Amino acid sequence: MLNENVPKKVPRNVPKERLDKIVKLIKENKFITINEIAEILKVSSKTIKRDIAKLKEKGILKREGSLKTGYWELFED
Repeated sequence: MLNENVPKKVPRNVPKERLDKIVKLIKENKFITINEIAEILKVSSKTIKRDIAKLKEKGILKREGSLKTGYWELFED
């Protein structure tokens, strides 16, 4: 099963408000890290990784370069 490692309390649908906040933070600083986003939004880095995966899946976000020296690229209408 796909969701067997996801705790029961985790919402299946990522709150759009949090996704919007992630996009806003990346617009302000394309070099921001997952840990920095997690700290600002007061959620775990694992939660941010899932949210970023959702944004990548929608074609809104892409990571360029390495995790250490790379940056985020946004694709919005």
